[in-house]
Amino acid sequence: MTIRSMASGSFRLDALMDLTMAEKRDLIERITELAKIDVLKKEDRDDIYRVCLVACDREMAKMRKEQ
Repeated sequence: MTIRSMASGSFRLDALMDLTMAEKRDLIERITELAKIDVLKKEDRDDIYRVCLVACDREMAKMRKEQ
């Protein structure tokens, strides 16, 4: 899957795994700004929401396993 970036063309989704913490924060801020100015389609928002739910479930499972 490829994500299109307004500033830098496009990059592969697997490249997200190699981002620094600062780059990840910038990405989250950019997505937040897109949501605030209502540029995202409903499908985009649904995808982001699903990803967040899966990540939260994964984190909760990890925390339960550590207890």
